[in-house]
Amino acid sequence: MSSKESCRIELRTAIRQLSDRCLYSASKWAAEQLVGIEQDPAKFTPSNTRFQRGSSSIRRRFRTNEITSTPPTGVAYVSTPVMEEDEAIHGDFYLLAKSYFDCREYRRAAHVLRDQTGKKSVFLRCYALYLAGEKRKEEEMIELEGPLGKSDAVNRELVSLERELATLCKNNTIDPFGLYLYGLVLKEKGNENLARKVLVESVNSYPWNWSAWSELQSLCTTVDILNGLNLSNHWMKEFFLASIYQELRMHNESLSKYENLQGMFTFSNYIQAQIAKARYSLREFEQVEVIFEDLLRNDPYRVEDMDTYSN
Repeated sequence: MSSKESCRIELRTAIRQLSDRCLYSASKWAAEQLVGIEQDPAKFTPSNTRFQRGSSSIRRRFRTNEITSTPPTGVAYVSTPVMEEDEAIHGDFYLLAKSYFDCREYRRAAHVLRDQTGKKSVFLRCYALYLAGEKRKEEEMIELEGPLGKSDAVNRELVSLERELATLCKNNTIDPFGLYLYGLVLKEKGNENLARKVLVESVNSYPWNWSAWSELQSLCTTVDILNGLNLSNHWMKEFFLASIYQELRMHNESLSKYENLQGMFTFSNYIQAQIAKARYSLREFEQVEVIFEDLLRNDPYRVEDMDTYSN
């Protein structure tokens, strides 16, 4: 099996698993990378590849090095064992809870799952409670001080969630999604060291959750902290490093990572936007303008990262 096909299989599975757990931002990110992998022209008609037209010459024009689809040394492009689903018996309750969750009825969703013990149900119940707490915190901020003021409003679910997730973690009955939520709760409570440790465990166990990588990135404010992470090799790690290098103002290193990733994800609009942002930081404004114009032709309703172009 080719490495491109392995990535496709991993991403297709991850998109379903992330969406099923209502991790929609991570699912969207994964779907964008899936479409960014160049399709085999022998297997797909022109209509299947319409999103991949028109920009390959632009992307080749501004590469600093010729990139192939060979994975970088030490990066795993092979399939990682897929998690087993554990909701066969009580799946109807999960479907009802997910329907409530999708309607932003978070406490109602959590109530439906109150007696369910499967890892998937436990995650969605806890995630629903976390978001219910966030929603109420935002309401209190507006009630107390107004949208632009300060307030002492907090997510009142954090204490009980931390207690429950810590117990699951101690008993080794938590899955990578639960670890992601546990890391998020710890971060919100200010326990950054433990949050980093938990999030590293989450991404090492399940590397396709971009939301977990993003939370981990927010906790790595120095190169020393980054170098202290014990991350397993996987191609998702390369996306993380490229992103955090940019955040740490290591723009040349970030650009090099993204250009290497383009060898596999040739038509990724996300990578194209990040390359434009890196070149903007390097003051290569003419190239940035051409890249963003090309990006808008391919994705005219894109919002993410377009603030750089507006500048």
